[in-house]
Amino acid sequence: MAGVIFSVTIDSEAAEGELLALGRRMEDRRGFYANVAVLLADSARKNFDRQAGPDGAPWEPLKPSTIRKRRRAGQIPIRILRSNSRSGGVGLTGSSLVASINSEADADSARVGVPAAKAKYGAIHQFGGTINMPARKGRIYRHFDPTRQTFAPRFVKRDDPDAVATEVDIPAYSITIPAHPFLGVSAEDEVEIIHFAYVFDPAV
Repeated sequence: MAGVIFSVTIDSEAAEGELLALGRRMEDRRGFYANVAVLLADSARKNFDRQAGPDGAPWEPLKPSTIRKRRRAGQIPIRILRSNSRSGGVGLTGSSLVASINSEADADSARVGVPAAKAKYGAIHQFGGTINMPARKGRIYRHFDPTRQTFAPRFVKRDDPDAVATEVDIPAYSITIPAHPFLGVSAEDEVEIIHFAYVFDPAV
């Protein structure tokens, strides 16, 4: 199922003990875990709207360079992991990630994560990290002035009819991405999980 999966521990010894006791009394825990899985997947999606982690801590804001890049691409840099276009569309930057959040459950566990195809992308945003980009060859496209035998200072798109390609060496560099945790259990989630346990406890 998910390429990125997280084990969840309730951050309260009393609550965890109560939950375990309730779980042992349940004759069939599948309904309980199914509800937990849906709850946590929904909470993860809401974190994209809140622009904050499960603990409520706001995500680090966009860097000025990222804002400039999005504006050049015709996007409105409102959301950190979502790049809305000026035409009203939504970019794939974070939208595809939030849309890929899925969940599974059985009689023993609830699992929430993203597919294997987005595992690396999801992990780098969940935990943060540095991506090392190796040196490589690239191409830039500019207009060439045959009279002056010089290139125009600005780049153009490669499908521009007057574009001239130049091969360039791109040196190695690194990109540091701050953590944007979106998977986890909030304090509100803990309350709901305990509530589900009582709902599915046949002794109640």
